[in-house]
Order: sequence, then structure tokens, then C-alpha cells
Amino acid sequence: MIFYLPVLGMLLLFASACSKTDIPQGNDDSVAVAFYSAISEVTHNDPPLTRASGTEWDAGDRIGIYAVPTGKTWQEAAFLNVDYVNSETGAVGVFQAADAKKAVMLPGDGSKLDFVAYYPYSASAITDFNYALDITDQTDPSRIDVLYAKAEGKDKTTPEIPLIFDHKLAQLVLSFSAADVVLEGMKVTLNNVTTDGWLDLTDGVVTQGTDIGEITPIVTTEAIANTATASAFLLPGQQMTDVTIAVALADGKKYEWKPVEDNVLIGGYSHPYTFTLTSGGVASGGSGTILPIKPGKGGDAGELDPLSFTVDKTTIDLPASNATATMTLTADAGEVWTAVSDQPWLSLSPESGSGSAVITLTATENMDAQRTAAVTLTPTASSTLSPVGITVIQAAGTSEPVTGTALFPGSDFEDWSAFTTGLTASLPTYATQSTEEAYTGTRSLYLNGTPDNDNECVFTAKVPENFVAPSKIVFFIKGTAGKSLSILLHKKADSSDYYNLKTCTADTTLLLAGGDERYDGIIDTGGNWIKVTLNILKPADIDSTAGNELISFKVGGGAAYDLWIDDITMEND
Repeated sequence: MIFYLPVLGMLLLFASACSKTDIPQGNDDSVAVAFYSAISEVTHNDPPLTRASGTEWDAGDRIGIYAVPTGKTWQEAAFLNVDYVNSETGAVGVFQAADAKKAVMLPGDGSKLDFVAYYPYSASAITDFNYALDITDQTDPSRIDVLYAKAEGKDKTTPEIPLIFDHKLAQLVLSFSAADVVLEGMKVTLNNVTTDGWLDLTDGVVTQGTDIGEITPIVTTEAIANTATASAFLLPGQQMTDVTIAVALADGKKYEWKPVEDNVLIGGYSHPYTFTLTSGGVASGGSGTILPIKPGKGGDAGELDPLSFTVDKTTIDLPASNATATMTLTADAGEVWTAVSDQPWLSLSPESGSGSAVITLTATENMDAQRTAAVTLTPTASSTLSPVGITVIQAAGTSEPVTGTALFPGSDFEDWSAFTTGLTASLPTYATQSTEEAYTGTRSLYLNGTPDNDNECVFTAKVPENFVAPSKIVFFIKGTAGKSLSILLHKKADSSDYYNLKTCTADTTLLLAGGDERYDGIIDTGGNWIKVTLNILKPADIDSTAGNELISFKVGGGAAYDLWIDDITMEND
């Protein structure tokens, strides 16, 4: 979009007049300035009103005007950012001061003024003659296609002042054609682009800022010809080797190209790249220009294959025993990736890499019900590719059967009401019924949280009717805890026997620990259910009076618990 001096006879506008007290007038012969301009051919898509577009001005287009006495610095400007508004739609702009009292006037004493004009007008984006630029939003190209004009040494003898506007940003034009893929609905993204900067209104120089981001160019497609064009305005000084161009077709195919030839974009120039997309790749053809922006350097995209980031399977079945399996990742040579399992019983090797790879999955033995892990492979070098997921299913193992009888009603946690009714107090908030894990059945007690710094009793169960103390109490746990458990058996003499679990990573038998509760060590079952047995030396000492306290489970304060408890039973030798 080049603004130029119209041919003789074009319509002129003379702005409304008002004297400025800081310009020497000499007499009352001050003269209003006439600003005029036209627009040569330029293409924008579906332009809304109030912006320059095509070959015409739109009604409501606004430019900003600065004026300073010739020979003075811009800090001594007599007219600062005066808002001029176009009143007619057509090839010739007819601009009037938005506020007639602020209209620019040429001094009556014949002294001269220098002028600067810019488009689009902003009342707030200018600080110390610097016009802030932000190209992030490209949905309305004419709003960021910044124009700049300068006229010097004008006095009342030359009131008809032409403003010849130059484009200050660079235009990037990507042209696409295709033979065996459909371009309609395609999306183009430019990544790692400098998105901010400023225009110095005193000299018309654009300087890049420091914000780096992505922009989405305007894309137009021609369905019959199966062609597409993506255009965007970028800041001059943008090095194209820093930019990644990503293309996504509606059918899911993705392409990515990073220029390898140095090409620093120049303001006022169009920089074209031409591509031919096929189902197997993309090849560049020649480059063209889009007028009236001056033709600039483009480049040859070369042969590119569609981006690849796939695995050879999406589901893997494993036996219950210690087992391994492999999967094959196919990726571009420069694509960096990570691989993560969401379950501790399934490990991956390698867990990161670049390009294609064979990944080994290793599962520990499963002694419980069938279990599932999700493996996620995430590309980190490309912003257009999506992670891929694999579901790993390990068969159920042969769990040790529960042979004892319930220690108290609800001790298998299937009947939650029976369990809570038989307690001496309500449960803490971190103790709930779980349907996610169970040793047998479908439910368990789940401890998920961090108790207060004081050691805390999770629950105390009452002695049921017709209770006879056993020689063993058995329960099963699964998960982790930053501190261990202490189990208290309440005795007839209003005292307790303590069984401290300490560090626990496998099946274990607990002996009487004396009269102290301790929470030494941690719990980590490795994702498996493990069996804990309390070996009761003197069953006759256990309180068997119905309704009295029978057993308490306690946790250590200030440590995180992620632990399931299930099937608390009693056995006799």
C-alpha cells in the first residue's frame, strides 16, 4: 500500500482554521493546511470500515499530524499528534481535523513548518515521539500496516501539502498450491517472531522490541484452483532464519519449515515464498511480488516431508509377571522428545531423545487386579505437533487370598455405613472411601493428605458383639507415605499394645513394640498391595467387651500420605 501524490485536479481538502499562540503569526493572514493523498492498489481481505484498504480510503480513516517550526527540534513542536479524520470513501482522502480548534495552521508571517504524519492514528500509543508497534493480532492487517510521511519547509505560499506515505513494516507472503492434498481450511502459524517495537516519528526509523511470540497470518484459499495465500506484516530487521513456518491442513497433515538462508526483512518490501504441497512433502517453486509494496528477497523452501511424530501401537498388553515390551517412535531427525509413564510400576528406556527410537517398557510383577498405565510421548522441538499416548494394560496377578474373617463390621470397606457406625469418632477429611483401588471387592479406605504436625488417630473401631480376640490381625496396604503407621490394640486394663510399621516396602509381620507409638521410616509399596500381619502374643489381654475400643490406626503428623488400606481381618493359628 504506497501512498502517493495524486494527479493534478484531484479533490483537495482545506482544514478548518484556528491560530496557535506558540507560532509567530505576524498578522491575521495565517493559512489552513490542505493535506491530501491517494492509495495505489493493495489487497486486504474483507476489510471492515475505518481503515485504509484496497485502492481507496475508508470513511473514518484517521491520521496523526505533527508540526514544528523549521529549524526547531521536535521537542519544540507547535502541533502534537493532531487527529485528522477522513470524511469520504474514495480514491482521494478528504481529511478534516477531528477538533477544528486544533487544526494545523501555517503562520501568517510566512515562517515555515516541518510536518510528520502517520497512520493509523493513536491517541495513547505514543511516548516521546515513539509510536508503539504490536503485530501480534493480524486479523485486521490495515490496523498494523503502519504508514509514515514527512514534509519539510512549508509556508503559507504552499498550503497544499502532499503527504507521500511509505510502508514501515515488511510484508511476508506465502503462496501455496497443491495437487493431491486439499488446502481449504488450512492454518499457518509463524513461530519465534519479534512481535513488538516502535516507530520513531522524528525520523521514521522502526526499532524491534524484545517480545518473542507466534502470529497467525491471514489465509485466503481458492477452492477451485486449490491454492492459498498467507500474508502477514512483520517488523523490519526480522531475521527469517529465526522464524519457523508451520502449516496444518484440515485433514490433519502438518508441515514445518525453517529457512536456512539469511534474509533480514526490509520495511516497505514484500518478501514472497512459494510452496507446492503434496501428500508426501512440499517443494518450493519460484517467487513473485505483490505490488505496490516493493518486491523484496524471498527464498526457496526446498523439499520438505510432512512432520512425523507417530508410534507403531497405541495399546500394549503385558502379562502379570515381570515383563517388557517395545514400541517404535517415528519422528523427524531434529525432533526432541520426552517419554513419561504415569505409574511407578512401569518404567521407560530411554525417557528422552531426538528423532526415531525404539523405547523399552518394563513392568514389575502384578500381584493384584488388572492395572493400566498411560505413557505420553511429547515433542518439544516443534510447536505444531501434539503428544501421542499409549495405553499399557497389565493382566491381573494371583493375589494371596483373604482367609480370615472381618475384624469388625465394615473392615473390608465395602459397606461404608457399617464401618463408620462402628467408630468412636468421625474420620478426618483426608480419610475417604475409594473406588479406585481395592485388594478384594471394589472399595477401600484411602488416606490422601498431610495430617497436622501432631500425630493423629485416623480411626478407632469398637469391639463388635460376640468378639473373641484372635492370635493374628491381617490387613493390606498400597501406596506411599512420608511417615509410617502405628496400630494400637486396646487392652482390658485400659492400656494399649503398640505395633509400629516403620519402613515398609514388602510383606511384613509386626511384633509388639512395647508402650510407645512411633512413625519411623516411610511406606512405598511400589504400586503393589502388600500384606501386614500383627502377631498377637497374648490375645486374652485384648478388650473383648462390646462397644469398648478395639483397634486404632494412627498416622505421623506433617507427612504426606497417599495410601490405601483394605481387608482388615483376624486369624488364629
